[in-house]
Amino acid sequence: MLYRIKPQCQEAWLFACSGCQSKAKMQPDYVYGGTWKQKKRN
Repeated sequence: MLYRIKPQCQEAWLFACSGCQSKAKMQPDYVYGGTWKQKKRN
C-alpha cells in the first residue's frame, strides 16, 4: 500500500511507503492525498 503525499515545497504528488509517510506527516507542510491500493474495488 502506498500513500499519496505532497510537501508544499513541491508541485507534484509523491507516492510514499508507510515508513516514509510517517516521517513526512511530522513536517508542518505535509498534505495527505489518499491511499493507493494495488487492487481496485469493482
